Amino acid sequence: SLIFIKAGWFPLVINRDFRDEYINALEAADNGNLSNLITLFAKLQKKAFVKALSLSKNVLNDNESLKKVISAGIERLKSRKEQQVQQMQRSCFELTAKLEDIAFEKFGRIAWELNNELNELEDSYFADVKRSDESNDYWFRQQIIQTAKALEYYADTRTYRSWVRLKIKEDRQTEIILSFHGLGFEFFGIMAASAFIEYRDKTEEQEVIFDAPRVLCNEVFQLSYTEQFNSIIQRFTPWLEDILLVGLDQWRKQL
Repeated sequence: SLIFIKAGWFPLVINRDFRDEYINALEAADNGNLSNLITLFAKLQKKAFVKALSLSKNVLNDNESLKKVISAGIERLKSRKEQQVQQMQRSCFELTAKLEDIAFEKFGRIAWELNNELNELEDSYFADVKRSDESNDYWFRQQIIQTAKALEYYADTRTYRSWVRLKIKEDRQTEIILSFHGLGFEFFGIMAASAFIEYRDKTEEQEVIFDAPRVLCNEVFQLSYTEQFNSIIQRFTPWLEDILLVGLDQWRKQL
């Protein structure tokens, strides 16, 4: 065994399976025939090599299997988390879309009433209502951010953004904008709504100039994906009435 070990080989181990063969080989060696002993030693070394290689392979396979199991578990957790986030977003977006419908209908009724009065004064006077779509949902982004800063929160317009606008055109143009967006730097299923008013005028050179947006709400409206829609409506309806009342009163005062 020492000779094998010094040579960098495996130690010689003779178990019961090779005992008789080993004794016979030793007797032959004593008689001057070393071939049987050499053959046995070579066989045992090969067996030891194969066993060692197989052991290493099994350990490697076990480690790889363990890594795969852990990786599969992590991927399943990620997938479940992503599904939860997607479900949360769908719930939030569906609730918000319903509020947009309510606001659009309310703005539309006011625009219709204003038109009846404005048209009697001047044919060029009018009021209309518009809501965002994929081609223009980025409008008013700076005004929305300014409004959020005034109300001391972060408006997340990347996760979600939409708006409803009431435009009143007389000698100058007044716009009351209701914005819907995510609340906070990271989306946790909370949506926000804010409102502001801005005025547009034309200079003698026909250049359009804007007044800074003025916030119409005392606080941001919030809704959670876990909240029942009826509960949200009960809070949203008076909030919407208030911003419209404040906005129309500001429009009246600037006439």
